Amino acid sequence: MAERAPQSRAPESPLSVTAVAGSAGGTESGAGAPCIAALGVLPRRARLPVILFATGLIAASLLGQRERTSPPVSPPVTATLPAQPAETPAEREAPPVAPEKDTTAAAPAVASLPPIPTAKPKPPEPIRGETAMLLARATKGDPMAQFEIALRYATGSGIKRDDSRAAAWFREAAINGVAAAQYDLAVLYETGRGLAADPLEALIWYQSAADQNDAAAQYRLGVIALQGHGIPSNSGDAVRWFRKAAEQGVAAASLALAQLYERGDGVEASPREAYAWGKLAMAAGDAAAASLVGRVGDGLDPEKLAEAEARATALSARLAGVAAPESPGPDGLLHAETAHPEGAAPSRGMVSEIQRLLAGADYDPGPADGRIGEQTVQAIRRYQEKSGIAVDGVPDMKLLAHLRAATAPPPPVKP
Repeated sequence: MAERAPQSRAPESPLSVTAVAGSAGGTESGAGAPCIAALGVLPRRARLPVILFATGLIAASLLGQRERTSPPVSPPVTATLPAQPAETPAEREAPPVAPEKDTTAAAPAVASLPPIPTAKPKPPEPIRGETAMLLARATKGDPMAQFEIALRYATGSGIKRDDSRAAAWFREAAINGVAAAQYDLAVLYETGRGLAADPLEALIWYQSAADQNDAAAQYRLGVIALQGHGIPSNSGDAVRWFRKAAEQGVAAASLALAQLYERGDGVEASPREAYAWGKLAMAAGDAAAASLVGRVGDGLDPEKLAEAEARATALSARLAGVAAPESPGPDGLLHAETAHPEGAAPSRGMVSEIQRLLAGADYDPGPADGRIGEQTVQAIRRYQEKSGIAVDGVPDMKLLAHLRAATAPPPPVKP
């Protein structure tokens, strides 16, 4: 049997054992030693995977050596950021959580939201009983019912308080000649309660009530004249109005008159009159009046003092039968009608209202000052002639009612 000739060996691969070992510099080469030793017995086709595996082991060894010999790298500065807590095993094992949806952008605008339902306001309570009957009478034109319903609105008695409605009904009653309503309407105009303050209107309605002999209005006109509220001060007018009120038993008017006599303000100074009027106010319990009487009496000789005492006695006797007039209440209003003579002349308030209505209808009656002048009379005549009613030029309730029906809005009928 012929002997097989030996096959020639191929040259060594560039990735031979010597080359691989030399590239590692002899360091950590023992890790690939078994693989290297096996190369000699493996067929050539099987050597390449072994060489690749050994090369990976050597590269890993070289990388580990480089990390040990390289200087440590400082971590990045994170001083401005809070430290993150270490992840716990439970967190590592937990399934991933889906990120929350951003609902801010998807939220509808506030303006598009439906309005929040609110409770409806309660309707006003219906007026029942005596107050309802009184209101019905007032609506039909009863002056005293108008005055009474105005007082109830002003005080909240049996009905919800309403100053504007009180003013409206006081005006109705005042135009219809109720003196107390005229006084109360003047108070509202003076104080701006329930309507805009107007000193001139207040003066007109005080005058209207005073013309009907209302003592409270007469005293108030004396105060206005003395102090000049809305008009120039006039001590002479103050004396006149204080005297009228004092003769009706108004103690404050008696004291004011005594003070004017003592000073000689608006009237000739008279210790006797000051003493007499002061004693009249002192009898009503006025402490200031007692002080005045003592002061004036100390300045009189016995003869003059006797004359002053006689005057005081006569004055007291003359006014002894005068009943104490109705005084305003704590709210400043009169709460009862004052007596006034039947068939009295039309009040300034009534005339002023007629003048305003005539002016509104273009009849030019002149200023609405409550005074009956020729221009006002002629305006009334023109209106009466055009309206087909009796022409007399007289400002009275019949004319006022006709004017109001034709030009003025009706009075309030709903509470």
